[in-house]
Amino acid sequence: MIRRLALVALAAALFTGLSPTSAEAGRKVRLMYEPPEPAAALTTAVNVTFVEARPPKKGGGEPNLIAQERNNMGMPLGIFSGAQGTLDPPELVPAWGVDVLKAAGYDARIGQDPSLPTIELKLHGLWGDGQPIMGVVRHSFALHIELSLLPAGGGEPLWTSVFSGDGGTTTVMMRFDDPFETGFVRVFDQASKNFLAAIASEAFQAALPGGDLEAAAHASSQVGVQKEASGERKVGSTGVTAEDLPAAFSEWDPEVYGWGGKDMPAGFVFGGVGIGLLIGGDLLSRDTALNDVHRVTSLPAVLSTLNSLNHLAYTSPDPGPGPIVKGLVGEYMFQFGVHITVPSLGGTIPTIIAASTGADIQTVKAVMGIASMPSFLVPGITLLSRFRLFPPEFAKLQNQTEDAYLHMAAGVTNLAIGIIDVAVGGVTGVVGILYAADVIKASPTEKGLLPVVGGRGGRLKNAAARTIIVPIAAPTADGGVAFGLVGIF
Repeated sequence: MIRRLALVALAAALFTGLSPTSAEAGRKVRLMYEPPEPAAALTTAVNVTFVEARPPKKGGGEPNLIAQERNNMGMPLGIFSGAQGTLDPPELVPAWGVDVLKAAGYDARIGQDPSLPTIELKLHGLWGDGQPIMGVVRHSFALHIELSLLPAGGGEPLWTSVFSGDGGTTTVMMRFDDPFETGFVRVFDQASKNFLAAIASEAFQAALPGGDLEAAAHASSQVGVQKEASGERKVGSTGVTAEDLPAAFSEWDPEVYGWGGKDMPAGFVFGGVGIGLLIGGDLLSRDTALNDVHRVTSLPAVLSTLNSLNHLAYTSPDPGPGPIVKGLVGEYMFQFGVHITVPSLGGTIPTIIAASTGADIQTVKAVMGIASMPSFLVPGITLLSRFRLFPPEFAKLQNQTEDAYLHMAAGVTNLAIGIIDVAVGGVTGVVGILYAADVIKASPTEKGLLPVVGGRGGRLKNAAARTIIVPIAAPTADGGVAFGLVGIF
């Protein structure tokens, strides 16, 4: 029984991150769009509201259901918005409407101010479908939305327009981006152009005069022009000025602050969490080895887990759930502590020092990249070196009196994290050197360190990501134990 549970737990550890993060049958994606460039000046205030009018089985009943993905047998699975904590259609569609109106020079905001006219966005359809045909997958997308301009205080619409977009059809053989995410981006590209064209019409201007039609035409011409295969790269600007800087950041370059300066201190929080995991995991592992597993009688007081697996129990004879749970929790705490601590602090401290001296975005990204290289290589090499402890334990898997099934998941994650850290360290170091040599021009609109070549960089809205990974272990009712990794990816 214990061995069977161990193998199930190993599968959970390996594949938990690939499963949907909710009870829905399907997976989640980021529903994104490219905001048109806002006009320099905004006039004529207007509300933006949202009305749900989709069919019940295509988002009307479940607001985050936006598509279906069929398997080779034609059986559909749902595609849901909201991956990585991003917005769903009821929040995203009005945000898109605000951005389009701002591109046309209107002072748009989401709200119900009765003193202002209102643009009502009634969503009749937002749907995608992926169907395998002859070994490849064809994806199609559709958007059907009705716009109504209501006078201040309510009443009959002064102007209405209905338009649809399909974003084209994509044939997918092999690609690294998500075809559903990019397909919906193209749908919103088409919708933005249609909306901007409608705003420039005589009927709309008669109903709601104002705005900046020249800015609207320019914004419409720019939306979606940089396609994924163009090979071009837009540097862009965050639009933050020195007047926008809080007092604590007054010496910073405005573009550095707009790029993400206000979020940099979070690195100290992650570093503190890493230190806590590292120390706590080491102490818990040492206590488990000495007081529960009883394979050794003494261990170093500090960092014994770095060179010992004596805290991981064998499953034969059955040790009971207590030592198994304690050993695995301590092991994963230690691994993630090694993984988090040095990159968080080693990358954050030099970057903040550079930013606080007023360095430009080119210099700050160069510092971040170069400092991140050793910050990732140190834990990566440490974990890869530590992996040498696992193969001798794996050799006991066929032994009927002692086995090491519980070492399998721990060994796999130890090796995987080490490889990832070394790879990330190498890539960030090279990119940092390229920034320092001005080979790559740093863009404040690309929120991370790595440049996006041939794509849209940081221009897509609702693309922010959050990743939470937590190791868990818990006893089962029949005396076994279940463990794995739970998280949002």
